[in-house]
Amino acid sequence: MAASNKRARCIVADPVRIETSLLSSMVMLWHFGFARLPKAGAQRLTPRCFLDKGQAMVNSVYSHLFSCLHDELAPVGQLGRGAHHSVFRSVQWRNISGDLLDQGRVHDFAVIWDEDHDTRIIRVIERLHLAGMLWPIIFIGERKGGVTILFAQMAGRLEDSKENLINHICEIAKDGGDDSWTVQVGWFHRVTVPGEGPHYTGWGIINDEDWRVVAYLQGIDALWELGEKLTA
Repeated sequence: MAASNKRARCIVADPVRIETSLLSSMVMLWHFGFARLPKAGAQRLTPRCFLDKGQAMVNSVYSHLFSCLHDELAPVGQLGRGAHHSVFRSVQWRNISGDLLDQGRVHDFAVIWDEDHDTRIIRVIERLHLAGMLWPIIFIGERKGGVTILFAQMAGRLEDSKENLINHICEIAKDGGDDSWTVQVGWFHRVTVPGEGPHYTGWGIINDEDWRVVAYLQGIDALWELGEKLTA
C-alpha cells in the first residue's frame, strides 16, 4: 500500500510573538483599567441593575422546591410582634379557579414572619407544594406555634368544592414532619367587593389592629402582585 503523501502539521507558537502579545495585553489593561480608576474625591458610579422586579437574585435559600425573591431576616418597623415578610416563587399546575393545567404557571406567595423568624414553617409549605395545594394561597403566617393561611379571594369558595380543599389543606399544614401546628384559614381581598366582606379575614396572621394589618398585606401585594402569573 502506497504511503500517504499527506504530512501532519504541528503549529508551534512563536515565543517572541507570545511574549509581545502578553506585553500588549498588559499595557491595554493598564490603560483601560488602572489608568481610569476614579481619582480621590471623584463621584463614584452606581451600578445599574437590569433585572426586572421579582427577577433579582437573592442569596437566601429556604427550599429547593421554590425560590426566594425577597427576604427580610428581622423585624422591620413596629407592627405586631416584630412582623416582617419574605416573598417566594413556585410553579403550580392549577389556575386560580382550581382547574388543572396542561403546563405549569408561576405562583408567588408571601410568608409573614413573627419576631423569631421560625423557619420550620418552610416544611409546612413544602408539604403543601408537593401536594399541589399552594395554588390558592397568597399569604402564610407563623406566630406562636400557629399557622395562618390566607387564600386569594378569586380562588372562590374552596370549602364548597367536592374535594373539600380547605380541610385537605388544613390537614397537611397541621403536620410539619417533626412538628405539629394549629392552623386557621382566611381570605384576602385585593379590592373591596360589595357583599364579599372585608379586605381580609384571618386575625392570627399579625397581632395588631386590622387597619394596620390590611395596609401591610396590601402593600406587599401591590409590590409583588401575589398569586397566579401568566408569565414570569
